Amino acid sequence: MWVLLNCGLASKWNTDPQNVKYSEDPIQTAKNLSKSFNIEIEGGVDGLIDGSQIAIFKTGSNFKTVTSGNVSLISGVNSKRFFEYFFKGMESGNPREGYDHKKLGIALELYSAFFSEATPNARFLTLVMVLESLAESENRPKVVLNTLENFKYQIEEIEKNYPDDSVEKISLESLKRELVFRKEDSIRKQIRSLVFDALSMNGDSDALKISKQALNIYDKRSTLVHEGSIPADELRKVSAEARNIVERVLRAKFIQVVGMNDV
Repeated sequence: MWVLLNCGLASKWNTDPQNVKYSEDPIQTAKNLSKSFNIEIEGGVDGLIDGSQIAIFKTGSNFKTVTSGNVSLISGVNSKRFFEYFFKGMESGNPREGYDHKKLGIALELYSAFFSEATPNARFLTLVMVLESLAESENRPKVVLNTLENFKYQIEEIEKNYPDDSVEKISLESLKRELVFRKEDSIRKQIRSLVFDALSMNGDSDALKISKQALNIYDKRSTLVHEGSIPADELRKVSAEARNIVERVLRAKFIQVVGMNDV
């Protein structure tokens, strides 16, 4: 996960290796493949593997890769960069926490979904959902909670004037339920706190600036959801900013969750 996050790739992948079968007669297998595909194969062939899946086989074996079928796009990085992140990730103190942490797990799943979304709007909204999934609820100040509680009592007194099946009673019940959500800070403020806290704990000097940028991104999300669109140029700009923030926050949260140091 640490490798993929740092390389800007989807952070979920299939780690199950395919079942590799060895040929009983590598020479005959090579002859059969040469005849079937009308190509010249020198030496023996130990078997075939699916080029789209992980394969583990003995060093020195000669396996031919089959890549026919549906068209797919593969994105990768050079081995030096891969192992730099890979071994740093192995230094984490609690690697199991990376799998067991529910909020981080959901965030990583959403971030992975971002790569396969078909439209710019969906991709942008998915990035914002990553931040929403990581945000922690916070209770409002005591004076606000007391005011909401008093409002709840007022609603209950008014409800007594209407029968249970009336439109008024149903609407009042709905309003009372909304008060429960009002006891917590808005998701907008939660996202600001998430970004600021995550980056501050990571030692990022621009944590305040980026947290304010996250607020602007969430406001653009609201505009898109409620009005149905935002200008294409603006969407590209805020999407790029959103991806940068999401990746930084995910890396920071990942470090904090699994106990990585000096990364």
